[in-house]
Amino acid sequence: MKSGEIVVREVKAFYSSLGDLFMYRDVGLLPAKPIYHGEAYELRRRYERLTYFDSLHAAVGIVEGLELVSYDEEYAKVTELKYGHPTKYV
Repeated sequence: MKSGEIVVREVKAFYSSLGDLFMYRDVGLLPAKPIYHGEAYELRRRYERLTYFDSLHAAVGIVEGLELVSYDEEYAKVTELKYGHPTKYV
């Protein structure tokens, strides 16, 4: 929503529905940790093409040792990150 890509008229209802979807699909959520933001800051310094949100997603993957699966191949350039393209899993 903040990136300007998604238009939401009913913000509270959107987040409520998103939470319901995550629960229905049994998607686990990580609690926010300050270390994510520190790592994201460092990533933006090293990889100038990363946006704020991209750097935050990459930082969570790095800190938690998780693979980030995305169509955005910019993540493949982040050497510290385990990255997988979705076609790898089809």
